[in-house]
Amino acid sequence: MQTEFIRFADKMDDKKVEILSATLNTLLETHPDMIFVKDMNLTYIAATQSFADMMGKSSPCEIIGKKDHDLLHEELANRYVIDDRKLLESKQDLIDYVEPLIDQNGEARYGNTSKYILTSSDGTPIGLLGISKDITREIRLQQHYQKEMEFLFTLPANAYAS
Repeated sequence: MQTEFIRFADKMDDKKVEILSATLNTLLETHPDMIFVKDMNLTYIAATQSFADMMGKSSPCEIIGKKDHDLLHEELANRYVIDDRKLLESKQDLIDYVEPLIDQNGEARYGNTSKYILTSSDGTPIGLLGISKDITREIRLQQHYQKEMEFLFTLPANAYAS
């Protein structure tokens, strides 16, 4: 798929490049999922508003040009840097995994996350694309359901279960 796009990109005129640029801008400005792009130095070069919200920033502009250590407390920043470096070294995308997140208030959240290695036309890694959907509500409902089921099965023998 990527090779097909590269062949297409080689034949693009300025108008098509402008269309693709506008598409990316629209995606980043309107998509509800948390999306970020990092370069090989792990510096943020693009993000959605929902990602900025999760990072406790009012705008993606407050993230652009910064690294995790500029935005997060040291322990969490170290975890993200280690994870990103492992991903780049493995040369394999991480697709559809549940990731614990911390929001701007320090509250636990969960994201269904995929991270993709961005490569140049010769296959050299040039950055990372991360996409995460907030699934905190679903996880909490699942946890609540499990607790209810545990409670139900630990009721005394003479209790009514309706």
